[in-house]
Parts: sequence; C-alpha cells; structure tokens
Amino acid sequence: MTTIEMNEITEVTRLAIFDYLTVSGTNWAGRMEDDEFLSRLYNLESMRSTDTRFPDAARDIWQHRVLNPGDWEDHWVFYDRRFDLLHASDDEFLRFVCDAVHPIVRSDKHESRSLVEIYNGFLEVDGWQIIEAGHISGRPVFAPLKVGQRVPILEELVTWERVQLLIKEAKGHLQAGLYQRVGSACRDALLCVAQEVRTMEPELAAGLQVGNVREILDALLKTKRPGKSNERLRAYARTPWNLAQNLQHDTMADYISAALCLEATASTAGIAHLLVTYDRREDSTDEIDDLPF
Repeated sequence: MTTIEMNEITEVTRLAIFDYLTVSGTNWAGRMEDDEFLSRLYNLESMRSTDTRFPDAARDIWQHRVLNPGDWEDHWVFYDRRFDLLHASDDEFLRFVCDAVHPIVRSDKHESRSLVEIYNGFLEVDGWQIIEAGHISGRPVFAPLKVGQRVPILEELVTWERVQLLIKEAKGHLQAGLYQRVGSACRDALLCVAQEVRTMEPELAAGLQVGNVREILDALLKTKRPGKSNERLRAYARTPWNLAQNLQHDTMADYISAALCLEATASTAGIAHLLVTYDRREDSTDEIDDLPF
C-alpha cells in the first residue's frame, strides 16, 4: 500500500519562490534548454503533449521552448498542470529547486549559493532548508534537509561508497513505501557512478559531460569490451541501465516499478565497478570478489 504524504511546504511558499525567480529573471533551467533540464527529473516521453501535433511532452516542450522560445513565457513550468509544482509532493518540489542549482545546470557556484540563500528565506518557515551536501569537481551540490535533522557529513559526493549509500537509501525508501523517492535516489546513484568512471578513466570520458550517464557508460563498455565479438555482451550490459533510466522518473511508481528501478540501478553500478576495477587488480586471474552493490 502506497504511503500518502502530506505536504509541509505550502502553496504560499512555493508561489513566493516562483515569484522571485520570475521577477528576478532567473533562468530556472540554468545553462540548459528547458526540455534538457526537465528530462533530468521526468520521463517527458511518457507525459502527454498540450499540442495535438506532437505525441508527448518532450516534443511539445522542444517545439515551444527551443525551436520557438517565445511561444511560452519563461516561467511556464511553474503553472503547467503536467508537473503541478504547486501541489506536487515536497520531495518532487525540492528535487526541482535543488536541481536548479546543481553544478551541471548552473556553472557559477556563487550564483548557486545566492539562490540557495533566497530559497532558504522562504523554506525555513515551513521547516525545510537547502544545504551544501557535497561537491563534484570542487563545485557544491545541494540537498534538502528538514530543520532540526542532523546534517550529513560528506567529504566528497562521488565515490563508490557514496553510490552504496544512495542504493541503501533507495532500499529504505522502498521499504517505507516512498516509491518516487526510490527513483530520485537511484538517479543520484547513477550520476555518482558516471562521475566515478570519469575520475578513474579520464581519457575514456574526455569530452563527455558529467551528467551524460548514458554516453559515459557506453564509452566504458566500448573501451573495456570492444569489437564486433563483444557486441551482444555490450547490448546485454546496457539493459539494466535502460531499465533504470526509464523507471527512475516514474511519477506514478508502485512497489514493483520502484523495486525494478532499484535492482537495475544496482546492476548498472556493479557492471561499471567491475569494468573499471578488474584490470587494475594485481593478479587479474584471481576469482572476482563479491561486487559492492
């Protein structure tokens, strides 16, 4: 049975944040296009289009905000019923505002910190705050925290240990019936996997953006298992990633879809960890230890 969550962040607070972003002219999508930003949080291809000419929200948003950016107002997303940010769960709302200050989205860390300070001026009234939870390549990564809770201590966000913690967090959400939060933790885990691959294989990931998990993992497979003889193996190895990617944005997640997302994420992390660490062993003929995921 799905747990029903009561929102603590009121519509008044959400409107205040949206009004600030609108009046100040702050681009909520940062350096990304609107559809690119929203695809980090939602599976746009599974959402309906408001334009009958197009099959889904992905094509709809691209048409009206990328190809013809003047069609919709810059703050259109705040009041779009498909996202319903005024009434969405606190978790979904906080993921949106935190992603707007993620280093992949907003490159200026001073701008991000200033925006977080503005957020907190509104959120703290409802018992929430945005904190600096870790770093990616020296840039701050922010996360929501309920006022009064202990602040997590994270020296560095992107390590295999951090991936383990996120997968453990996703398991806790699954057990608690918070199925949408499973997808959020899995998404963060896969971003950490991609960053760790970039750290351990810098030449492999050269020129690839840190947030492009698909391309980074694909480059890893092609490098570690190249050639036509490994084509089928690479296809099989991509299967859990594709499953995790499709399920982590499921806004109507139930136990089965959340559990499948978790299993696929753990499998993807295990495959990536094996590929980047196996040939670094002193004796690669030894039996493989249990994977950490």
